[in-house]
Amino acid sequence: RSAWAGSQALGAALWSGDIESTWGELALQIRAAQSVALSGIHLWTTDIGGFRNGDATSEDFKELLVRWFQFGSMCPLFRLHGARLPNEPDSQCGNSAGPNEPWAFGPDAYARIASTMRLRESLRPYIDALLADAAKTGEPLLRPMAYVCSADAECLSKAADAQFM
Repeated sequence: RSAWAGSQALGAALWSGDIESTWGELALQIRAAQSVALSGIHLWTTDIGGFRNGDATSEDFKELLVRWFQFGSMCPLFRLHGARLPNEPDSQCGNSAGPNEPWAFGPDAYARIASTMRLRESLRPYIDALLADAAKTGEPLLRPMAYVCSADAECLSKAADAQFM
């Protein structure tokens, strides 16, 4: 729904769709990011925290969100997006999902999220250079370990789903 055959030729951005807020879905996003990168689509993102059923009051979800931020900060596009629980009361503007600002998940989660956001910002010159390189050569921004060190058997044996550069 967010890309089609030939999208890589247009410089289109792709996102992973309206995914669930679960640890299993986060693990799938790491594999999805690598697959999309190798398909020639350089601008990819995930809904940090997942899109559906993330309960902002749950300690497990807060930890998931922090970890998803850490993953998302290393992706080509970096954004927080999702319909959080519990929903806000209806207003004159209609209904709304729960809070989704980085500071809405408590001081511990916020400190870790803010640190991750600062890290991402510090990488801006590097990311800009990767974008320029991608435009010239077609090299992906997010690079699976198999792409980077294809001749290193030890690297390949440990990296299939969990590591990228």
